[in-house]
Amino acid sequence: GSVDACARLPPVRHDRFDRPIPPFFKSVLIFMDRSMLLTMRAYSAIIVNQILCFVVMIVLTTIIPNTNIDKFFMQSNFSTLFLMLLQGVAAQRIFGADLQVTLREAHVGVSSIAYLVAKDLAAMFEVTLSAAVFAASWGTLSGVQQPVTKIFAGAWAFIYSVYGIGYVFSICMSQGAAQMSMVVTAFISFCVSGVFQPLLPEMAALFGGRGWMVPAMSPVRWFWGYLLTSEMRYLTPLSRQYGGGTLRWRGYDLQFLDSCSVDDVPFVSGVVTLRDAWMHNHGWVCSTVDMLLLGVMFRFLAGICLVFYIHAHTSKMAQFFGQSDKGFKKLLGKLFTLVVASFMMILLFCEVWIFGVMKIDVKAWLDYLGVKT
Repeated sequence: GSVDACARLPPVRHDRFDRPIPPFFKSVLIFMDRSMLLTMRAYSAIIVNQILCFVVMIVLTTIIPNTNIDKFFMQSNFSTLFLMLLQGVAAQRIFGADLQVTLREAHVGVSSIAYLVAKDLAAMFEVTLSAAVFAASWGTLSGVQQPVTKIFAGAWAFIYSVYGIGYVFSICMSQGAAQMSMVVTAFISFCVSGVFQPLLPEMAALFGGRGWMVPAMSPVRWFWGYLLTSEMRYLTPLSRQYGGGTLRWRGYDLQFLDSCSVDDVPFVSGVVTLRDAWMHNHGWVCSTVDMLLLGVMFRFLAGICLVFYIHAHTSKMAQFFGQSDKGFKKLLGKLFTLVVASFMMILLFCEVWIFGVMKIDVKAWLDYLGVKT
């Protein structure tokens, strides 16, 4: 009876349960809607972050008043450090727990890059708010002469680059490990900013002339250099006379401040790099372009990490990322993960090397390579 009745039922049409995958831009809008909702729900954490930034600026500007050029060095450098600490930890919230939802959506073929773009676009509100709070508080309390608009532009680009680092850590690590890594990265970025020892020209000469790559990846170095460049334009002639030696010792020669050009930097290969500029005291940061490029580089790295992370948990390649329970396959998975991490490091160094190219004289470069023109 019942068996015969079931046999007479029409076959199930599986296409009724299929849902078309939305195109890329529609996926971005869908993810943005969800990301903005999560941002509104996290309003308390955002408010606390801004209050902490304001309180830290009050404490720093009170303890280290801007009474001379050395005090300005310390005050501005510590301000950038604590700003990176606050925003780096705040960036962990953008991905984090929401990745589990993304893994389920990836099973049905939703674009992971659309997810990354949407989350980043939704985070621009918090980036802009944090930059405005920092510019208003530090610009008012620090006693600097540069306009608040310059501080806001630099702070926005700085926080944009810091968020890129936070994305990489929050995608690749657990929440606790990501926060610890971000804190350590902030202090390393502070130590290689060139304000104190080791100085910028010294780091550029390390490791056979490749040491410039370390401070080049430091958002603190670029933001502090930007604040320094903007402020030094307001020095009086007497301050320029007595502070020029201190600045030159740190890799910032006042005679190159107004031009912000590397045309007079000597080169042999036809390519002027950051190493050449820093070795000849051209450490000035005249725009926010470098920090924005750093942010793009870190987001590109975060996108690759996100793709690998999703494939490691949702595809048949899971065993190659150490997800297998069997001993030998698990060992192979760990080794493969190590190979992928090494590839990511090589890719990062390639990006930094390209990032460090400031000027190319094509004719001189071809002559250096022995190509006749």
